[in-house]
Amino acid sequence: MRYTVGQQGDVSASLSVKIAAPLARAFGRAGVKQAESVGATLTGADISGTDVATAAAATATERTDVATERARIDRELARIDLSPRERAELRQQQAMALGQATTAAATAAGQRDSLANTPMSFDYTTGRGTGLVDRLRDAGDTALGSIGLTVTALLWVLAALGPPLVVILLGVLVWRRWIQRWWTKLSARVDRRLSGPLATNRDAMSSPSQR
Repeated sequence: MRYTVGQQGDVSASLSVKIAAPLARAFGRAGVKQAESVGATLTGADISGTDVATAAAATATERTDVATERARIDRELARIDLSPRERAELRQQQAMALGQATTAAATAAGQRDSLANTPMSFDYTTGRGTGLVDRLRDAGDTALGSIGLTVTALLWVLAALGPPLVVILLGVLVWRRWIQRWWTKLSARVDRRLSGPLATNRDAMSSPSQR
């Protein structure tokens, strides 16, 4: 089972189960009717499968061949006139035949399980339906979701830029209210001190010419 909710509130979910083959069709119909009873709409269906019967027949034939080969190897190993080389080779063949038998048995078990059980999945997404009115309602929901995203984005921008802007405004206020006056007075004093001696020197230099 999977269930997720998107940023705009959209829900998507899925449920996967295994049903006994004789009950699968009725179970699927009952699941669809149960969903429709609470307002859901069936928008698609997909029925697919694999030819397990043919594969199972091939596996059964393979298992028979492997069993026949193992019986032949056992008969050969029962001979007392075998050389060590021939016996070692038959042992290798026996091990290979045993591995093939184990693989075939596992494959047959999986095929039996596939024949006995049917995988089934239900996928669900939010929406109002397929009619014109339902589509208009979906469009309204999309518009509301877009408005919500826009407001959220603006709030994020304010949250990110708000503190720096407040600090800048406070700095400007402090400058204009206190520091600017002090700076103006200080600049005036410096200007007076620098302009005083210069004026005296100019007066001293112009005095002899006037005489």
